[in-house]
Amino acid sequence: MAGLFGRFKAREAAPAVSTANDAPDGAGVDVVVDTLAAVLRLYGRDARDTEQFSAQRVRSLCEDWARHALLGTPSPAGGDGQAADGESVPISRREWSGLRRAFRDLRKGEVDHEGKLGTALRGTVLELIEVVHKALQDGRGLDDDLAVRSQQLRDALEGGDPEGLRKAAHEVASSLEHSLEVRQVIHESAVRTLGSRLRVVRDQLKEATRAAELDSLTGLANRAALDRRIAASVTLGRFGGQRECMLLLDIDHFKDVNDTHGHAAGDRALSEIGACLARTIIRRSDFVARYGGEEFAVILSDTEEERATIVGERLLEDIRALRIPVDDGRVLRLTASIGVAELRPDDDGESWLDAADKAMYASKNAGRDQLSVRE
Repeated sequence: MAGLFGRFKAREAAPAVSTANDAPDGAGVDVVVDTLAAVLRLYGRDARDTEQFSAQRVRSLCEDWARHALLGTPSPAGGDGQAADGESVPISRREWSGLRRAFRDLRKGEVDHEGKLGTALRGTVLELIEVVHKALQDGRGLDDDLAVRSQQLRDALEGGDPEGLRKAAHEVASSLEHSLEVRQVIHESAVRTLGSRLRVVRDQLKEATRAAELDSLTGLANRAALDRRIAASVTLGRFGGQRECMLLLDIDHFKDVNDTHGHAAGDRALSEIGACLARTIIRRSDFVARYGGEEFAVILSDTEEERATIVGERLLEDIRALRIPVDDGRVLRLTASIGVAELRPDDDGESWLDAADKAMYASKNAGRDQLSVRE
């Protein structure tokens, strides 16, 4: 990718001397820029949370840079890659160096984060190895003492001295008894220590698993956790006859929030919507997740469509009542569009989600700030 950016830089820095033979190939430039934008979007799609950037922020940055590269929209880094209002930045003035720096910073943050995780895991494994090694070393000392006593017993046996043989046999028996007692103590101590270490590892893994299932911005479940819950609900409905309803919610005109107030205000709005959902959906059997972008999903367990509609209307009211301050001193007021779909016997996870999505877009097409149910 550095080479790709370098080619753009070299092209811009070339002397302003042109002939018919060295004119840039416009179609070739388009292919390169299209490929670059696709790579950025793929990288953003698979982003993970790090200490420096949230996954959502990485996705947003990658999308902004992709649009800047493709369309000449304003540069996310500011600087020279800007144009007059309503105009596209010429390809020669786009922020290729800024894009290169931004990608380098994102990748460095990702590498540093993975390095810290790897260091922590290696430290835990090394502790476990140290415990096992110490137990083996302690046991080896007992083996050496017992070997010496056994050799003395063989020597006494060959010497034919009954008293010496009796004494050597007694010492072997005593050494063996002591060895077994000490081994028991070592074993119990090693087991306790290993158990303690393993509990730490287990807790770390649980925390890592929990974190992997949470959206870092809103604290709600993420898309992966939602997919697992959908599969479980389909199973409950298909084999247990349990009624399940899904609410799919999309914040109205959310792009305008980012464009007008900036991504920080957009993140704050998403966080407030997530908190609103968590306050409204209070049953432990229900499930709330961030579906992606400005979309959220709610699964109401053991609930029919009529009851789910009531819950959805209450959500719309609570969102209308939100007042979200932004950095310019103004206050955001938001609305949302909701689609409701009750699980049907012939549904799988994909068809159920698709039904809720179509109902949500029916609300959008009908004017937004309302709820629609599955046809």
